[in-house]
Amino acid sequence: MDWWQTAGLMATLVLTGTAVATFGWRVLRQETDKLRRETESLREESRRAHARIGGEITQLGSDLRGEISRLRKDQDAALGRVRDELRGEMAQLRDGQASLRDGQASLREGLGEVRGELRGLTHSMLALREDFRAHVLAGAD
Repeated sequence: MDWWQTAGLMATLVLTGTAVATFGWRVLRQETDKLRRETESLREESRRAHARIGGEITQLGSDLRGEISRLRKDQDAALGRVRDELRGEMAQLRDGQASLRDGQASLREGLGEVRGELRGLTHSMLALREDFRAHVLAGAD
């Protein structure tokens, strides 16, 4: 083999190697660009999903706060009704107590009158007994 054949073979090998390297570089670059686009697409999709989920969570929080507020209002209204009913019943009980006190006072007054009449009757009975004894003893003399 002559030197020029060797040089030609070497040049062919260098050019072939350069062509293969260039082709490989282009393929790698295309794959890298493809991966970069896919990664960017995934990032964008992730951002949209994050924003959507964040919005849904915010909406759920708002809905829960509204529901809690509504339940509190309902509970406060129910407690207010119970409180008003209890106040009414307490007023009726107080009126009943006042009526009972008036009845007690009236009963005491009546009992006092009955006691007074019984004392008077007792004095009258004692006087009658004394008169009867005096009459019986006067008749026995």
